[in-house]
Amino acid sequence: MQLPRFEHLVFGELDAAEEARRYPHLLVDGFYDHRDAVQQLEAGDAFLLLGLKGAGKSAVFEHLRLKYDSSSQLHFDYWDLSNFPIADVRNMKTGPTAGLGRTQNAWELLLLLRLVERLNEDGSSHNGSAAFGHMVKDLQAAGLVSNDGWKTQVIEWSKATAKLSLPFAAEVGLEVGKKSIQLFQLAEAIRRVLQQTSVVRRHMLALDGLDLLYFESENKRQSVSGLVQAVRALNLWAMEPGDIPVSFVCCLRSDMFNTLGSSETSKYSGKSVTLDWAREGMESEELWALFEGKIGVKHSGIDIRKDYLSGIVSTGDTQKMAHTFILEHTRMFPRDMVAALKFIQRAARASRLTDSYAPLPGPVVKAGIEMYCNEYFEAELASNLAGSLSENNQSYSKTDMFVNFLKNLTRNSFTFEEVRSALESGLDGIEIQMLLKQAFDVSAIGKRDKKTGKVTFVYRRPGGAAFDIRSELLLHNALVRAWSINRY
Repeated sequence: MQLPRFEHLVFGELDAAEEARRYPHLLVDGFYDHRDAVQQLEAGDAFLLLGLKGAGKSAVFEHLRLKYDSSSQLHFDYWDLSNFPIADVRNMKTGPTAGLGRTQNAWELLLLLRLVERLNEDGSSHNGSAAFGHMVKDLQAAGLVSNDGWKTQVIEWSKATAKLSLPFAAEVGLEVGKKSIQLFQLAEAIRRVLQQTSVVRRHMLALDGLDLLYFESENKRQSVSGLVQAVRALNLWAMEPGDIPVSFVCCLRSDMFNTLGSSETSKYSGKSVTLDWAREGMESEELWALFEGKIGVKHSGIDIRKDYLSGIVSTGDTQKMAHTFILEHTRMFPRDMVAALKFIQRAARASRLTDSYAPLPGPVVKAGIEMYCNEYFEAELASNLAGSLSENNQSYSKTDMFVNFLKNLTRNSFTFEEVRSALESGLDGIEIQMLLKQAFDVSAIGKRDKKTGKVTFVYRRPGGAAFDIRSELLLHNALVRAWSINRY
């Protein structure tokens, strides 16, 4: 079999939405269902999709969207919350007192309004009942259907108690005032109408866009905690007698989920699926299976490691197989791997290789990884540190000071005390801890236990790895190479 040139292989895109637009077949025919995530979400066995940034959560949702779009019996609704006023939801007046319960009620109301809007738009998905028609008419009159995504309402409802004229609530037996209904009653009124409505097509409402969220305020943390509880509660409601064919799913960063602090989070462990690509260690078969699935859409039978990446890469006194060398400079995320393979393709094109199918020469792989470390991984660190400190005129210069300290290290290990001593004129101890913690959470740095010598990076333990300023801290291999730092 004549193998295609390595430069001609298609590995997808860094952004799942862009991949779905350019190469939808890769996310359908070439999709690899890691940890059976799609199967669990569709079956209702899980409603939380967890994973670190870059682990492929959005790719799962894009696969589901493409799959549902091609079916007359399924409807997928993707709600991007990246620009939503998350913190203000906690202050919505949907209960007598502020707290997690009221925040959950607020999110339940918003999710139900979103569902009603989609059911109304997709007229073929339900056998319209009189009650559903009356509800939609009243909600439209109140400006609660087909609007700006409730951003304006959330901000208004967080400032003052809302009273709405919605006659349909009384029609379903809810005890309301003569002329108005309060927010805390609206969610129950919607639920009662939906239980009387025959929904024909299965609907899945997927919540995404929280990867860039930081918990610099307690309002945001409690709001996301309330969102998770609302998703769980609505899924339980949908499974009550009558079995409404609707499910709600949400994806979150693993580190975000681990810090929610709700007493309820222990209940979610059996209803979540975590995208963990490092569980098999550095020779993970699953990551390579992911890319061989994509390549196989057009070129079947290719073993990317054997056919292209079985050459030797020499670095100093060590020699490593090319595929191992590549993985060692990633966090074993699909996003990192896409970037690394694309940069190696650039290096292969620049080298003007004449042999189209022999394993790539070690120097070509090494050159590609050098570009990946300098152009991609360093930018990833800067992107992930942005927002770690409270936003003010000095936060960016403080972050730059911190990154410059790391760049000027003479070895790949350092301690908290060394950082504090070097930066004490510009950053206080708390700010340094926050930046180090964020760098640790995104696996830009790891830790080594001073007694046992055990090395821990978060990407190897996405379910939870505690940051400890007493440990020796280590730069990721990609930063060591990008900044030409000695390893010892």
